[in-house]
Amino acid sequence: MSNDLVTSVLLTARNDGVIDTRASTIYGFMAAFGPLAFVAVCLRLYTRLRFAKLGWDDLAVVVCLILYIGLIIATIYAIIFGLGRHIWDVPIETEVSMQKCGFTSQVLYPPALCAVKLSILLFLLRTLPPGHPWKNPLRVFAGYVAIEESAFTIALFLQCRPIYFYWDKTVEGTCFNQPAFYYADAALNMATDLCILALPWLIFRNLNISRRRKYELLGICSVGVFTLISSTVRLPYLHDLNISTDPTWHVVDICIWSIAELGSAITLCSVPAIRPLIAHVFPRAMASTPSAKSANSGKTSGLPHSRDTRATHRSKLNGSALVSHPTWHSYTELDDIDGASQKRSVNSSEHILAAEQGEMQHTMSGKAKMKSEA
Repeated sequence: MSNDLVTSVLLTARNDGVIDTRASTIYGFMAAFGPLAFVAVCLRLYTRLRFAKLGWDDLAVVVCLILYIGLIIATIYAIIFGLGRHIWDVPIETEVSMQKCGFTSQVLYPPALCAVKLSILLFLLRTLPPGHPWKNPLRVFAGYVAIEESAFTIALFLQCRPIYFYWDKTVEGTCFNQPAFYYADAALNMATDLCILALPWLIFRNLNISRRRKYELLGICSVGVFTLISSTVRLPYLHDLNISTDPTWHVVDICIWSIAELGSAITLCSVPAIRPLIAHVFPRAMASTPSAKSANSGKTSGLPHSRDTRATHRSKLNGSALVSHPTWHSYTELDDIDGASQKRSVNSSEHILAAEQGEMQHTMSGKAKMKSEA
């Protein structure tokens, strides 16, 4: 043992034979965030299958949930083998197994974080109409996130040569500068979190929808807020871990914030997709809101079946208005959020447009008939 480790043992060791452990703290965070994320994804999938259709954003969040469950299982086994105890209280015969579990949870974290970020970006893509100016930037940013997190995952997997040197220091091997790598990963994650935080506001601030709906869509920003807070809070704990002589004790702070970050991100990014189910279960509560009333009455110009929008359709069909992306198309794409899927054909924008076209054709045929008679 080094002198610092001997000093730590003398200062913290107990004489009553009781082993200190922080396992209950980790279990508490798992119990709080794990089931919540699982239920949120299940409700999201049920809502999609019932009211709309599954998309790539749903697949991404399912992948994230699977990786999140794997991370939790690996952490539980690491606790069984000694994680959360002081390093001198970890049995020698279980130390290698604990390190293997810790390595597994490390490797699972970046792809899980990548999947939930991609789910948010794919959801934003899903809400936008074809040809929207933000579609290509979103695709490019999603590709960057995927490449970045894939590179970090591969680097984590190959951080030691040979790989098993990470958990077996009895063999010859080397590891790269792990503290510098972790700081770089944290900095890039914070940068992407800031972008995800800003994107919904930039995209939806000028969208012609009700203020309440706009706030709901901007609520996606809460995912970026929490992940950014988690990354910021984790930085000092990462520094403490790098200089610690008791890593199995101090790594707990990073574990709990990682569990909280992923669990809350999965839950929050699923909330907008669950809205149609909430409206179905609590129709009166949703109908009492201003946006719901205007949706039912069709008297607000921001809705596809409103008078102002029908006028826009007429002017566009008559060639007097050049609108690149009609309002009705934006709302067709937003049907997944509202729950107004193809099954609800009464207020369907396509039906409205078809009716307008039929009305126009009827008018034109009437005019032609009058000319022929004249």
